[in-house]
Amino acid sequence: MSKPKATVANDAEVVAMLKRYNCPTPFHEVRTRFLGNIASPVPGASPLETVKQLWGGEFPLFDNIDEVNALLAVLVNGGYSGRP
Repeated sequence: MSKPKATVANDAEVVAMLKRYNCPTPFHEVRTRFLGNIASPVPGASPLETVKQLWGGEFPLFDNIDEVNALLAVLVNGGYSGRP
C-alpha cells in the first residue's frame, strides 16, 4: 500500500499552523529563515534547528506525534497531508 501524497501547503495553511502553535515569529520572517537555511553554505545547517528557533529555541508542545509530523511537513517539506 502506498502512502497518500502530500499536497503543497499554501501561505494561508502555513500561517494557520503557526497560529495554532502560538509561534512568536511572524510569517515573513519564518519564510526568510527557511530560505536562508536552504541557501546556507554551512554544512551543518539544520531545518529542525531552524524550526526550534522560531519558538525561541524550544519546540512548541504537541498532543501527539501526528501534530509534530504535520508541523514539520508544512515548515520543512512544504507539504501538508491534511492531518492535524
